[in-house]
Amino acid sequence: MSSENMRLGFALPQTGALASRENMASGARRAEELGLDSVWVLDRVMAPEQPKAPYPASADGSLPEQFNRTLDPLGTLSFVAAITERVTLGTSIMNLPY
Repeated sequence: MSSENMRLGFALPQTGALASRENMASGARRAEELGLDSVWVLDRVMAPEQPKAPYPASADGSLPEQFNRTLDPLGTLSFVAAITERVTLGTSIMNLPY
């Protein structure tokens, strides 16, 4: 694959303590300034209080605190769409049945 075909994007700070209107705006605008192609969000409608299986990506098996606060993906993308001009918007996860 040549570098002409490569597209780059990143996830917006949509979870945990960093999830704020200011950080969303700053991240989305910076993506456009850098010439990135896309910004992404996820959907997390639930976080287990007492998981039966350990979370594999943490040393003690607990779910990271940041996952207990997640901004709505469609509201977030609507906000970002209003303040950007060309960056593509995407969801990496969308739980439609809920």
